[in-house]
Parts: sequence; C-alpha cells; structure tokens
Amino acid sequence: MIMSDPISTARAMDEVWNDHDLDAAVDFFTEDAVVRMVPAPPGGKESITGRRQIREWAQDFFNQDFHVESTNYQAMDNIVTWDSAVHLDRFAEMGVDPVHFSIESVWEDGKVKQFTARTAEVTLKKLQEIEAAAYGGG
Repeated sequence: MIMSDPISTARAMDEVWNDHDLDAAVDFFTEDAVVRMVPAPPGGKESITGRRQIREWAQDFFNQDFHVESTNYQAMDNIVTWDSAVHLDRFAEMGVDPVHFSIESVWEDGKVKQFTARTAEVTLKKLQEIEAAAYGGG
C-alpha cells in the first residue's frame, strides 16, 4: 500500500472498516502496530499490539454494527490526524452514540505503525453525566 496521498489512504482505511472487511482493515497496520485508546474504554485495554490483537479488536467492533464518520483530515509528513464519530452497539447501550474521537496515526511504508484514538471531551462529559445519573449524582 503506497501512501502517496496520506489523507486518501486514511479515508480508504475508514471505508474498509465501514465495509467490515476484516482482512483489509488489518492489512492497514504493520505487523507490530500499536493501537491506543485514551482513556481505555470501560472493561477494555488502553493498548493492543500486533496484527493478531488488532484483528480480534476489529472483529469485536464489526460484531457490534460498527460505523465511522470522519472529518477534518490533516497530514504532516508521516502523521495523519482526523476526527471520528463512531457508532457501535456497545456505545448506544451505554447511552452515548456516537462516541467522538480525535485520531492520530503514524504511518510507515504505507501502513499504520501507531494509532491513537483519544476520546473527545464532549463524549467524556456525556459519560460522566450518565455515571452521575446512575449513582444518584445527577
């Protein structure tokens, strides 16, 4: 996968994820890629490493009617950033749909070496409101 246009490559990555094409989704990552979720999702890990773990992570998303809508793509050298709104059954069940993330990806030889999804403040605030209401604080 040649990354002559990094923004088009990142958009193509979103497309294969929306198509739930597991092999193509995993192929966007290097063998030793690291995926970080900041903060870690409830009951989940903050980071996963390698294609095997990325495959399991992606399959879990695909099993939950995953869909992403992304905007604000920007590229500088081998770093591509964008904003994503992720729709997922698990998030909807929690009362937060979509979940908003700021994405930063570091690319190496046309593949993602590091992928960091930071949960946006709007989503963190909504999660805090839900938690407060559940425990009588809101």
